[in-house]
Amino acid sequence: MKGPARALRDRRPGAAKRLTFAALLVLALSPAVISAQPETIVLGIAQGVGGAGRPAVLFTHQSHMTKDGLDCLSCHHRYESKGGTKENLLDLGSLVEGASGIACSSCHRGPAALRQAYHRLCIGCHDASARRSGGAAAPRTCGECHPRSK
Repeated sequence: MKGPARALRDRRPGAAKRLTFAALLVLALSPAVISAQPETIVLGIAQGVGGAGRPAVLFTHQSHMTKDGLDCLSCHHRYESKGGTKENLLDLGSLVEGASGIACSSCHRGPAALRQAYHRLCIGCHDASARRSGGAAAPRTCGECHPRSK
């Protein structure tokens, strides 16, 4: 059996292309490329409890990043006002699971502040998505994001 380097040295027609395609395919399908975070996280105020008797939201990184085209810094932020504009001080290198200051609750302290932050960011983004798509888009009502179990 010949290794990848030998296949390239042999200069068989298409060997390099096949190897490159295989490597790119492995990278593209790797969950680590999509997100360094858990695929699904629970967005809740306290141990999975939502607000007003509703369950917490199950947030999927992959669907927001691939289907919706968002990047990590669309949600993860630490803003500082400079000259009338807000600048996000976080960079992608700081978004490591378990790092201090990454969880929403590290800045938005307390249940009311955390609930307000979730709703402002999530609903604002979902509303913008609906405007872009002509109305059919991401969930925007309480029950769509916080479905009660049957």
